[in-house]
Amino acid sequence: MKIGDLIQSYRYEHHLSMDRFAKKAGLSKAYISMLEKNQHPKTKKAISPSLDTIKAVSFAIEKDFNEVIALLETSKPIIYETDTPDSIFSSVQEKSRTYHIQKINSHIDDSISENELEEIIDYIEFIKNKKGRP
Repeated sequence: MKIGDLIQSYRYEHHLSMDRFAKKAGLSKAYISMLEKNQHPKTKKAISPSLDTIKAVSFAIEKDFNEVIALLETSKPIIYETDTPDSIFSSVQEKSRTYHIQKINSHIDDSISENELEEIIDYIEFIKNKKGRP
């Protein structure tokens, strides 16, 4: 299975546009498109995602990183970029948190404060962690 297949499947199941998924993953819409097509538009070569990209996608599709790695075909090398996984994961978590705050905020009235919104997000993360989800 290719990482683009996982992305497309998740987007379809969750009715997410490419743009919304890109924001959730902290990646560009253009790169998500390349991953889904598994082809670089100029070179026509297959895409070899980095570990950082796989981690960002894993977080966005709410699957364990190791589970995603196990699902992927590994005929192409997986490239590890210079950023540490922790810094990438933190960045993805923050972008995802911002995305979720915006999404929740769009469904509630203006009478809720920023602190109350943060408490809602913290509670959601508590429930996700309690269930063992990333």
